[in-house]
Amino acid sequence: MKDILNFLKKDWYLLIVIPLAIALLLKVLKVIKVKPKDSSAVAEKVLNTAGVSASKRGNLIKIASGLAHHLGTAYAFYDPRHWSENDKQAYELLIGISQTDFNSVSLLYFEVYAKGNTLSTDLRKLLDSKYYELLKIK
Repeated sequence: MKDILNFLKKDWYLLIVIPLAIALLLKVLKVIKVKPKDSSAVAEKVLNTAGVSASKRGNLIKIASGLAHHLGTAYAFYDPRHWSENDKQAYELLIGISQTDFNSVSLLYFEVYAKGNTLSTDLRKLLDSKYYELLKIK
């Protein structure tokens, strides 16, 4: 009993620090485990308000989500997938796309998949210069 009292007198601050550290750790783990909301439903809503035809929506969603994935902008900064890009695959997604489709993809990229990043800026910043120069639509 004396040992416990001596420990509490000497290291009383541990009674405050340890529970706070545990609570913070649990909060961080809870944030990491949060499932993302259904982005395809949000993307459909964005394209519907933009007036994009139903026949093009699936392809545009696939392109926008693929660009966010290959450029690494779809992931948080601590995720290793954010640290690198697949420039060739990102370039191949943009081959043969029209300006109106690019505008729709850019809107999806901004509002749904890259959370506020603009597609043109990310292409200029993240895509290798040899692929960026080959792009017809920027």
